Amino acid sequence: MVQLALDLALLAVYGGGTASSATVSGGVTVYQNGKAENTLVSSGGKVTVNGGGKAVNTTIDNYGSMYLSSGAQADGAIVYYMGQLYVDNGAKLANGTIRFGKTYISSGGLANNTVVSHGGLVFVSSGGKMETAAVSSGGWIHLYYGGFANNATVNGYGRFYVSHAASASNVTINS
Repeated sequence: MVQLALDLALLAVYGGGTASSATVSGGVTVYQNGKAENTLVSSGGKVTVNGGGKAVNTTIDNYGSMYLSSGAQADGAIVYYMGQLYVDNGAKLANGTIRFGKTYISSGGLANNTVVSHGGLVFVSSGGKMETAAVSSGGWIHLYYGGFANNATVNGYGRFYVSHAASASNVTINS
């Protein structure tokens, strides 16, 4: 287990390794069977989680970003001001909170149990999928070009758009 702050540095977490409580403005790559937990990504920092890797309780803020690809998993990610999260190539995001930041789900990526609010934006396209989502208070979910959502709830001041060959099912609109 590693606890550290990374400023314009690089950290690689390999199989069986865990990076815990890192503050990242440089770069972190998590490989198969590696794990990053309780990570703060900000100030242009970037976390890349590759196939079989996992990120738990990641906070993405202030121009930080996280990329999930090739079967990677993230649980409990929070995307704040100007943060960006990318979920693609069969990656999975569970229990995400998107507030003031952006999340892109595509190419077989899946987001499950996502809350979007306060200017948070989620774009779902090209085979990306959302399962069980709630949007409210100025949050936006936009499905387009093959994006799909199931079991979405749109609460006060939330926005839910379906366009350009996208689809949605079981959407509840509350006033």
